[in-house]
Amino acid sequence: MQEPNSPLIDSLLTHAAQAARTLDSQSLAEILDAIPAAVYTTDAQGRLTHFNRAAVEFSGRVPTLGTDQWCVTWKLYHADGRPLPHDECPMAVALKEGRPIRGVEAIAERPDGRRIAFLPFPTPLKDDAGRVVGGVNMLLDISERKRVEAALLASEARFRQLVAMMPAGVYTTDASSARITFFNDKAVEIWGRRPRTGDDGERFCGSFRLWRPDGSALRHEDTPMALAMREGRSFRNVDAVIERPDGSRVPVLVNIDPMRDENGAVRGAVNVFLDTTALQQAKNELLRRTRQLSAFLETAAIALHRVGPDGIILWANEAELQMLGYPREEYIGHHIAEFHADHSVISDILNCLSGGKKLRDYEARLRCKDGSVRTVLIDSSVYWEEGKFVHTQCFTRDITEQRRAQELRSRIAAIVESSEDAIVGTDLRGIITSWNRGAARLYGYRADEAVGRHIALIIPEELVAEQENALERLRRGEHLEHFETSRRAKDGRRIAVSLAVSPIIGGDGAIIGTSRVARDITERKRAEAEREEEGRRKDEFLATLSHELRNPLAPIRNAVDLLAKVGDNPAIRRDAQAILDRQVKQMAKLVDDLMELTRVSRGMLTPDKRDVALADIVQSAVEMSRPLIDGARHRLTVVVPEPPVVLHADPMRIAQVLSNLLNNAAKYTPSEGAITLDVSLAGEEARISVRDTGIGIDPAALPQLFEMFSRAGAGKLSGQSGLGIGLAIARSLARLHDGDIEARSDGVGKGSEFVVRLPLARSKAPLPAAARADAAPAAVTPRRVLIADDNIDAASTTALILRHVGHEVRTVHDGHAALRAVYEQPPEVLLLDLSLPGLDGYAVAARLRADARLKGVRIVALTGHGLESHRARSRQAGFDEHLVKPVDPETLARAVSSLH
Repeated sequence: MQEPNSPLIDSLLTHAAQAARTLDSQSLAEILDAIPAAVYTTDAQGRLTHFNRAAVEFSGRVPTLGTDQWCVTWKLYHADGRPLPHDECPMAVALKEGRPIRGVEAIAERPDGRRIAFLPFPTPLKDDAGRVVGGVNMLLDISERKRVEAALLASEARFRQLVAMMPAGVYTTDASSARITFFNDKAVEIWGRRPRTGDDGERFCGSFRLWRPDGSALRHEDTPMALAMREGRSFRNVDAVIERPDGSRVPVLVNIDPMRDENGAVRGAVNVFLDTTALQQAKNELLRRTRQLSAFLETAAIALHRVGPDGIILWANEAELQMLGYPREEYIGHHIAEFHADHSVISDILNCLSGGKKLRDYEARLRCKDGSVRTVLIDSSVYWEEGKFVHTQCFTRDITEQRRAQELRSRIAAIVESSEDAIVGTDLRGIITSWNRGAARLYGYRADEAVGRHIALIIPEELVAEQENALERLRRGEHLEHFETSRRAKDGRRIAVSLAVSPIIGGDGAIIGTSRVARDITERKRAEAEREEEGRRKDEFLATLSHELRNPLAPIRNAVDLLAKVGDNPAIRRDAQAILDRQVKQMAKLVDDLMELTRVSRGMLTPDKRDVALADIVQSAVEMSRPLIDGARHRLTVVVPEPPVVLHADPMRIAQVLSNLLNNAAKYTPSEGAITLDVSLAGEEARISVRDTGIGIDPAALPQLFEMFSRAGAGKLSGQSGLGIGLAIARSLARLHDGDIEARSDGVGKGSEFVVRLPLARSKAPLPAAARADAAPAAVTPRRVLIADDNIDAASTTALILRHVGHEVRTVHDGHAALRAVYEQPPEVLLLDLSLPGLDGYAVAARLRADARLKGVRIVALTGHGLESHRARSRQAGFDEHLVKPVDPETLARAVSSLH
């Protein structure tokens, strides 16, 4: 059969095919949604790639893109009711055979059991080479046409029955003789007799007698049949009454046409007459059915109304009145514009209908009696009579809740799409159904690359079992709260994620899929690993510190025992004193390093920069490291260029950096090795290289070499002690001078090189002359000294040292005692600990400085507190100098000998 409106449908399919090949998904979806019939597209294998809203309404379900194949419908049947497999449907045939299919009726069954007769119009899409790359199909709902056809067939059956019940009599006559030449059985039944054809007595009509409707007799010579032959004209629906031989009378409706020969002359006539008794019965039946239809429309569930050409509501059924809440008298007879929230809409509707257009799914907003507004879809057309607008026929569907649900879904979709988290939807088989921008950013796959594929796309192989277990739990309706796992990105990277998975519940309450929300925790995991590593290094550092602090204690303890037992032996006494001196210096060095570490890590160190000759800094560093270098019998080579290289730097701190590097070279180079300190220039910076022939560094350890508490395995390889903070301090000091340090090594056993880069001084002014280091020491002038320290041993030993060189010393052990001692006999020098009981050193100094009588007293802090904050606070309290324990005797003697 030829499908209806075939040129129009082919045109729509052609545009849909072009759109499917050329437009993106969003544009294609907009075009398909504009088509009022169900339309969908597939790939070459028949998998659905797009469908419009009409397809969802048609099929009663939302198809799954990339999964559903061949058709959007749930079940298919042939036109005769036989099941039709999807892979044998017209779309499948069109794709497989590469040709359009037309005129094949089918039946679609929706999930709710409703069946829809339709005509499919599948058309394959081909590329430039003629290969099938997909298809587009339009499903035309012909259910209404089938219902009409069925109604027509039923009507025809009823008509045949009616004809059998109310037969039409047919007979013909000859114009020349007026004799009856033919009649049928129906005419005999109506006449109640059988006339004799060719009999001159049977003329004009076969009835026994004839009467006019008014009851007057009608001669056969005056019947319409006689007039038709005499005058050559037709008669239509002429009423007459036939009297049968038995005396019964039958009203009939006569229709006569003259029959002419080839010259136009009347040669006879034909009469078709009906027993109008049956016709009257039929009219009565039609009237009854009309009343039934009116009652049906009045009580129908869908809202209906009629509007005149002037916009006045002529009729509305109960469903429409209930939907809007108006009583009949407040609605019917009023202008339809009164009930539209948008006044321009009704003008548009009436103009479209007056122009002969039909409205389908026209969206409008109607105002209810309670003031609320409902969103509706209007289907409307005009009933015309002889070209005159009689009234509209309008069907109104309330979609208010549907629109609200759509808006909610749109808002949720917008939130999902804009989320920084990766949100992925799957069906219960694990097939990806949705993929937001967060997922694209996290995993690297675009939505079109991921949707339709299995979620295993981003799951590492070893976690597939975890995925299956999760799906099984979700099928049972469980929610999987945030748990940490890993996923695989498009480029192969492993991504640590915090994942939450929830089931998606369909409209019928069944679980139809899953929603997965993943948050990238890679950086957090990395930070945790770094914190763990830092903690591990700190633990190792504390263990090392404990070991390093205990190491000097053993020889100190032994030396003390020796002095106690055989202190009168000069040789043993000298050895014991040497041991005590070395170990105390070692412990002091550990404490100094720790204090330096604290100042550097807290940004509390401010270098005292000035223009200084790099050669002088190098000389100081070599002198500081010389004992360690000479003790290991290393060969030291120092290369400094001429003319002098000038830095704007803190000479003590840079010397500390270079000494640290020289000490490392000496410690990690086997005896009799070679160490080279080489100074060179590169543009506006100086480069100081310290190379050795020592144990070298594993290249893998180089990145961590300058990290705090990291010994990079060097100590373990060499057996040398140390806290692992020297290089970290050295690099921090170099960076305080806008420089840096770089470590190089060809590997274990191949030596190492450290390169310090420092900017040159910008000033070209000559350097001040250096003071002579070999000047003769000044003679000691005895001073009155008061020591205030709560550590009795520390106070006593300090007093012994000062008395030994000729000073007069007293000791006290708390803050209040210090104040009393000063006022009883003011000292020339007060060595004041900061952490005194009762009244701390800061408070003691502040009180003394507030007394003008004591302004000549020199106050020196002698404390274990060496942070810059402690120094600043001691200056503010009025201290003249700040010494950090332990203090070597020379420094102590200088601090005591100096006066204002």
